[in-house]
Amino acid sequence: MNDDKNYVYSATLPTGELLETIYDPELKITRLAIKHGDQVEVIEDCYQTGGRKYWPLPADSDLLENDFVKLPSDLIPYKGILQLYQEVKDHIACYVKLPDKFLTIATVYVLMTWVYDRFQTLPYLRVLGDYGTGKSRFQQVMASLCYKAMLAGSSISMAALFRTINEVQGTLVYDEADFRSSELWNEIIKILNSGHTANVPVLRMQVKNESMKTKAFKVYGPKILASRERFSDEALESRCLTQHLFSTKNAKTPVHLPLDFSKQATAIRNKLLAFRLDNFFKILPDESTTDGIEFPRLKQSALAITSLASMIGQDVLSEVKSYLQGYEKELQTSKKRDPKVDVLIAILRLTADRIAQQEEKMYIKDIKHEFELSNSDEYMDGSNSYKKDDGTVFVYPKRTASARKIGVHVRNLGIQTERDSGGFYIPISQEIKTIEILADQFDLRKPWQDKKSDQDDLKLNAIPKIVNSINPDDIPF
Repeated sequence: MNDDKNYVYSATLPTGELLETIYDPELKITRLAIKHGDQVEVIEDCYQTGGRKYWPLPADSDLLENDFVKLPSDLIPYKGILQLYQEVKDHIACYVKLPDKFLTIATVYVLMTWVYDRFQTLPYLRVLGDYGTGKSRFQQVMASLCYKAMLAGSSISMAALFRTINEVQGTLVYDEADFRSSELWNEIIKILNSGHTANVPVLRMQVKNESMKTKAFKVYGPKILASRERFSDEALESRCLTQHLFSTKNAKTPVHLPLDFSKQATAIRNKLLAFRLDNFFKILPDESTTDGIEFPRLKQSALAITSLASMIGQDVLSEVKSYLQGYEKELQTSKKRDPKVDVLIAILRLTADRIAQQEEKMYIKDIKHEFELSNSDEYMDGSNSYKKDDGTVFVYPKRTASARKIGVHVRNLGIQTERDSGGFYIPISQEIKTIEILADQFDLRKPWQDKKSDQDDLKLNAIPKIVNSINPDDIPF
């Protein structure tokens, strides 16, 4: 590749022109599709404007020849956005069995990838499931339709992944389960933590000419993930629109993709390119489309999806919002299973008691005691004895929560503590506003504001105790 030429996968010029490289794998040629004003033209040579020349990516590029980056082969008109949406939806449904609402989400996501650079924040699309549940098929089908899709496997090196994302700036599709147990996982997390927000590059050190230099990699863009388990990071988890996949019998989808699958997908990509060129400057984030979604981070991430869904039609928007509201409840449920939420519940109970008794201090040791009373079955051993094979009974002390760990949870909640001769304590009058904000954040009652006399259940949506699924070695105390 001649480095003197300004090769582009795509470009949005300051003058308002859109450039897109298209690649015909049969003729082995690349061209530039150019949108300027109301006109669209396709040329085989360079495009010159504003004193600069732009060239289509060379046809002998390894990423194109080996089908790693999937580009349109031509520009084909489409008959309205609703019909294009339905064509994409039918294509996905033909090859992957998905629940109806998630099929709608996946379809809107495909269209969103073609105009993703009109938004500042993006969600990730993810499927969870064991082997044999269709995760790989889902990724193949989605990669065949999305904008400048890169279907990355476990064989890709981290240096190559960073460089390719930075160069292509398209849709990354990969199975992160392949990386979970590898040393590369920390690097993958950097991409995921930065890649959902525009203008937040990842900095890495590179060796060049025997010296270390800092390089910023652009990792922003749509990402389609597959895994067997959720993220432990709540913030990253809330960036994902997730569906569990299960092995299904008689799914009526082909076991093998047909020989003409690639041609079918390319024809749709060609129409999606026309959709991008026609609508790029017409699409704007519309915050009113997220009405009814309360979780701030999900609301922020979902804006790109809801804005595009509203452009397709109100029925589509309603189905998207129905999925998002259900997913919001699931995220809230997951938060309430966090040990620090049970610590917060203990704080809420004691706050009500201290206010009633006009006491200012809530000691960590008292929170520990309240926590143990309410959560002995879930976090501590339910019995302190067992019978040996010879009939003798072995007795051991019950495990208890550590006051130090309780204090860590208190501070992680953002509640400030002070210390006197009695130990660490929460100054209630100083921290009451923080406690009330936390109660609202986690959807918990504030008993000192209630008329109810009982304080047994502070959770508005009570979560059943998980008694038999706790491994004593995994107890966080």
